[in-house]
Amino acid sequence: MKKFNELNENDIIKIENYVLRVIKYNNEKNRYVVRGRKENNEFDTFLSYLVTDEEYEKMDAVTRMYCTPFSKVSEVL
Repeated sequence: MKKFNELNENDIIKIENYVLRVIKYNNEKNRYVVRGRKENNEFDTFLSYLVTDEEYEKMDAVTRMYCTPFSKVSEVL
């Protein structure tokens, strides 16, 4: 599986039962924007920032609501 810094735009990742596409990388904040949907759903229902585990641990509770740690990624398709 790819590491966090090896992801590219349009890579497809899987987190639990969500299939997400990497939309872009934010250089300022060192995070990816991901968007996707739950399996068997036709509409995009998930939008989040994908961040490193270290960065996620430093965040406050409110910021964590908008971010997903890279450790939750089960595979890169």
